[in-house]
Amino acid sequence: MLVTIDTLRADRVGVYGGPRDTTPHLDRIAREGAYAASATAHVPLTRPSHATLFSGLLPWQHGVRDNISPGELPPAPLLAEVLKAEGFATGAFVSAVVLAPHAGLGRGFDVFSDDMPAAEGAAFVNTLQRRGDHTLGEALRWIEEHHARGRLFAWLHLYDPHDPYEPPEPWASRFAGRAYDGEVAFADELVGRLDAALARLGRREDTLLVVTSDHGEGLGEHGETLHGFFVYQTTLAVPLIVRGPGVKAGARLGLTTGLVDLYRTVLDLAGVAVPATSSAGGRSLAAALRGGAEPPEAAVYAESLVPLLHFGWSDLRVLREGRWKYVQAPRAELFDLAADPGESRNLAAAEPARAAAFQRALARLLAEERQVASAGGGSVPLDLLEKLGALGYVGGLTPAQTSTP
Repeated sequence: MLVTIDTLRADRVGVYGGPRDTTPHLDRIAREGAYAASATAHVPLTRPSHATLFSGLLPWQHGVRDNISPGELPPAPLLAEVLKAEGFATGAFVSAVVLAPHAGLGRGFDVFSDDMPAAEGAAFVNTLQRRGDHTLGEALRWIEEHHARGRLFAWLHLYDPHDPYEPPEPWASRFAGRAYDGEVAFADELVGRLDAALARLGRREDTLLVVTSDHGEGLGEHGETLHGFFVYQTTLAVPLIVRGPGVKAGARLGLTTGLVDLYRTVLDLAGVAVPATSSAGGRSLAAALRGGAEPPEAAVYAESLVPLLHFGWSDLRVLREGRWKYVQAPRAELFDLAADPGESRNLAAAEPARAAAFQRALARLLAEERQVASAGGGSVPLDLLEKLGALGYVGGLTPAQTSTP
């Protein structure tokens, strides 16, 4: 059972240091299972982030760089396709139009429910959604009909914490003046209802339950109200909670993990081999979730191409390793997240050797992206990369050192 709660900041979940009144169900599931204390999205947008989760590929590998990129994903098997081939019945229940089947994520699902309400007036595509209790209702009806017939893989997507923040009652009154938190609390309640239904059906103990998010929300910090433009932890840090057979109760993973790791982790915990035709990256966290040793820290990549693709400004590329986070931008940024979790002190000038090492590592990775673009892959044409790179704007060709926005 995979639950993705859209636009959920990690620091709004109690076990991640958030308010204790917003997520009692998620906190309980984390105590009963395990959670990754430092999980990150690779892009702060719904569709590309889910594409990474289901493919095990980074954005520049699967080619979905924003919510309106072409719908085709690489032919390598997606998570649902692998599980379906292993005999799982598969059902997806999504709450936002950006994840409708044309987004490319429908492959492998026997049922893909995306019945959105009719738009009233000129609704923005990112705000066209259905309330989470309606989506949950459909998911539960499908689970109840199929759970006795064999193994199931269900994906429930809840969009409620996404703007506009309009929690239903009683959460609207309970969180007056805190509408975003009210939406988070409503989504938490829905996860609690799902968990109660699994218990009622006698499937709670043998269900692997994974709860995460695609990205966070700016909420005014660093000058960003929503998400998708900048790459601060406000929009990249996400919760990752896992409970189920073999997962050690109370385990806490300290290493930096990425959504790209979920492909291998879910298959490993489900006892399913990664197919030879898969080109998934990432690494399995299953051994650590079972209580074993954590793998060593590894560099984790993230990006935002919204400034480049939609405004012709510089793209933003991120490489993080442990406590250190480097942002390649017109003015490079380096943060020590352990000492400065709010990313208020740029240490690029004070730590030139460390910043240069990150820059070189990122350049090697982005060279692979250029190879994909030159072969006609990806969603950013090579001529655009070259044109903007010549101006010092784009990280894909030359480290941006100018002060151009």
